Formats: sequence, structure tokens, C-alpha cells
Amino acid sequence: MEDDREATGSTRVDLPLLGVLALAGVLRIYWALTHAGVVENEGAEYCRLAENLLAGRGYVGVIKKGVQLNFPPLYPMLIAAFSLVLRNSELAGRAVSLVAGMNLGWGVFLVSRRVYGRRVALIGALIVALHPVLIALSMAVYSEGPYIALAVFGVYWVLRAAEDRRMASGAMAGILLGLAYLTRPEAFVLAGGLLLPVVALGLLGREWGRATAPAVAMLVVLLVVAAPYIYFLWSNTGQLRWEGKGSIAYAIGERMNRGMSYVEAGYGIDENLREDGIHLKSGVEVLQSGAMRVTGAASLVAVGRYFLGSARRNAAGLLHVVADNRAFGSPLLFGLTLIGLFRTPWTRERIGREAVLLTAYGTSLVILLVGQTRDFRHTVLLLALMVIWAAKGVDELAEWATGTLSSVSSRRTGGLGMALRGLIVVVLCGMAFQFIGSVGDFSQSGAAHIKEAGRWLKGYAPGAKRIMATATAVPYYAGGDLQYLPYAESAVALRYIAKKDPDFVVLESDSVRPYIKGWLKDGIPSRNAKLIYRGGIAGEDEVVIYQWRRS
Repeated sequence: MEDDREATGSTRVDLPLLGVLALAGVLRIYWALTHAGVVENEGAEYCRLAENLLAGRGYVGVIKKGVQLNFPPLYPMLIAAFSLVLRNSELAGRAVSLVAGMNLGWGVFLVSRRVYGRRVALIGALIVALHPVLIALSMAVYSEGPYIALAVFGVYWVLRAAEDRRMASGAMAGILLGLAYLTRPEAFVLAGGLLLPVVALGLLGREWGRATAPAVAMLVVLLVVAAPYIYFLWSNTGQLRWEGKGSIAYAIGERMNRGMSYVEAGYGIDENLREDGIHLKSGVEVLQSGAMRVTGAASLVAVGRYFLGSARRNAAGLLHVVADNRAFGSPLLFGLTLIGLFRTPWTRERIGREAVLLTAYGTSLVILLVGQTRDFRHTVLLLALMVIWAAKGVDELAEWATGTLSSVSSRRTGGLGMALRGLIVVVLCGMAFQFIGSVGDFSQSGAAHIKEAGRWLKGYAPGAKRIMATATAVPYYAGGDLQYLPYAESAVALRYIAKKDPDFVVLESDSVRPYIKGWLKDGIPSRNAKLIYRGGIAGEDEVVIYQWRRS
């Protein structure tokens, strides 16, 4: 174990770290210039939220269903702030993600240095700089980038609070985890989990008087930071609650447990055009319906059964993500993680530090286990935490190799260790790079035909417009509001469209609706639908726009 772990209050400028962070910035900007040409569908909602906040139109997005209760406000607020300078919400969203992605390397460095020492910390920062998943996430308009950076910094201050027992450290952890909560609500659960090792380590150290002080400070500050959003949810729903996203996902999950696909559960209608799909309802309506609310023994049992069912269904998939996901760099990443954790014995000091890291990882894993659906980007916090252990594994493997070589050879191995460490990092990230193209969350940003269609429609019909579609990007670029196309048979969907009476209908070839393929091939079977645009590649990346003429 190295003896150069961080000294509290150290302000030394680390030039190698600055070089690694600069490399991270260059690689991310290059990725943006070559891969990130179109805003992601979720990013379109964040960007429109930012635009509407700046314009004084309230917390509403592209999706025309009232106030947005699914997404917490910090990320769109940051986009709005950056937009004041950049004058473009999409560019501002990528700039926020870039800042977060570069700071993630710094956060991993700080955590790794505190637990393992500076050499391992630089390896961890280098992996963050070079890892293709973390590069792509740093230039995508997703909230996961800022969330993961804030969470890792929060873990760092939890480590400090667990060791120095200072209320100031606990308060700093509360600020960062509170900001993470304002980015993604699951941070509230993560913070609750991290309170446990702070208290437990204080009690085990027999510091009875100081055991709970940093935990109390962390909790109080967390609640203060979270309070405005909790009040916002209460003022819009009449319910005291700390999140909206999980309840909406829970409502979809209940329908999926009855045998529906995700698309039907989210967008389905019945023969009478009743909007049963959760995404067709307003957030207020879903939250006031009582989804995931525990009001007694029966509802507690139902929620518990739901979570257990989700965990059983998700366990195998998460095991694959952790141990064998090629975009992560596993199984090499997983192997390095095990080496980093277990090759050397744990001292009493290390046990406490590993307890904090393992709690953060375990809590994040549980959050993913009990969720009904999981996108790849939701798992990236696991990757960021595994990088810390994997960096230790890289160091241990290089130490073993150089030690073995020096014992059997008379040759000097002075620079071999550094070269071997660099080689392992490059191999790890190179393996992951081969599979980054298979990650759907990042391939959206390359769909140039989507942006072209939206901008064409904006020029064709300037001003406000109501657009029925299956995704947010075209309506965002067109400057319109989105009403979702339903999941139904063709005849029922036509009646629903007529009832909603939009200005335009947008069909995309990758949409999952029973009628999309037929309508793309043969046209919308209605005299009200006039074809005005066809773009992309027929049958593959195709966008078709119809003007809906009122009867």
C-alpha cells in the first residue's frame, strides 16, 4: 500500500492529473464533433424544459401533458444557465455533460487516492478519460452524466466524514448527494444507504459522542437541498412525496406484470379511445392515482411483491452487466475489479473505506434490481465505481508482473511497471470501444435524418404546432409540442388521431406500434392525412411527415 494517500486539506496542484483531465476533454470534444450530431429523445425534453424556464413558461417540456413531474429540475436548470452564454439549448446540454464528464475523472481520482493512493488514483482517472462509455455519456444530453459525477464526489465526502468525524464533511456530502437527488431521484436512496457506514464506523470506533454528528449533518443538509423540489411535487400533486419518476415507472411496471409489453403499458388505448397507457396521462394524474403509495398493510405487501418480482426478473441481466458486458470492458474489467478488491489483505483502515464503496455499489445495484425497466445508461454508475477497484487491480497486476520478472531476471525493470499499467488500461478501453456502437442510448445521437426532418418541418410551418409522434426529437427541432401516437390497431389509432386533431403526424421506422410499418409503406389510410415529407432510408432510418387536415 502506498503512503501517499491524501492528507486532509492538501491543496497541491497535481500536474499529471491536469494532463489526464485535459486528455479527457480533448477526447470528448472529438467524440462530440464526430458522433454527437442529434439530440437524444430524452435530451430533447431536457432542452425544451430549459427553454421554457428561460421564457417564463414554467416547468413544461416537449411532451404536452402539463407540468413535468418525471424529471427533477437541476439538469434543465443547468442547461438554461449555459444557454444564456451559448444561445443554444442542445449545445448547452452537451456542455453541461462535458463539464460533468471531465469532473468525473477528478472525483474518481479523489476517491481512489483516499482509499489506495495517488498512483492508483491516476490510473483510475486515466481509465475514466479513455473509457468509450464514459466519453459518449459525457457528450450526450442525459442526466446520468451529471448525476454520476455528483454521486462520486458525494461518496468522496462520505469517506471523509466516516474518517474525520467532522460535521463539515457530512454537510458537504449532504450538499453533493442533494444535488445528485435534484438530478436523478434515486440519489435519495443512495444517500440513505451511505448514512449507514458513517454511523456504523463511528460506533465501531467507540466514538460514542461523535458517531452520529457527521451523519446528522449529512441528513439535515440533504433535506434542506431537497426541500424545494419536494415542495414543488407537493404543490402540484397535493401529496408529500420525494419523487415522481419512480411512481410513474411503477405504474408502467404494474401493467407489464399483467402481460403487456413496455410500449403497450406506456402508450396503450382501448376500443373506446380511453388512455390507459401511463405516458398518455399527465404526471399529476399518475401520481394522484396512488402508484407506489403505501397507505396500509395491503399496499405495503403489494409494493413489496412488486419489488421482489422485479429483482427476480432483473438479477440475471444485472449479473451480465457487471461481469460480462463488453461495452463496460468486462470480463476484463470484472477480473481487474476482483484483483483490486482481494489480492492484498484488508487492514482495519481499509475495511472502513471499502465499506463505504461497497455500500455505494450495493445500494446502486439494489436500485437497479427493483426497477421495472433498465436502460444501459442507468448502469453507468456501477461502471464508475468499478473503475476505482479496477484501477487498483491494474496496479496490483503490474506489481505482480514486474516483481515476478525482477525475481527471475537480472534485467532492470524501472520503466516496465508504468508501461504495463498503461498497456492494461489501453487494452481495457480498447476492448470496450469495439462494442460502444451496440449501445442504443448513444446511437440516437447519430440519427441525422431525425434532425433534418425536424428542421424541415420548422421551416415548412413556423410557429407553434401540435405534432403526434412516437419520440421527442422531431417535435423538438420543429419547435412543436408532442402528443404521443397510441399503441393500438390501425383503425383505433386513426380514430384517436382524429380525436386529438393534430397539425402533423410523424412516423419513424424504428417506432414500435402495430400500424407503423404498414403506414410507412402504404400511407396513413385517411383522407385527412397529406404526405408532405419523406426522409432517411426507406425501411431502415426513415422519417415520414403527414399534415393532418381537419375535416
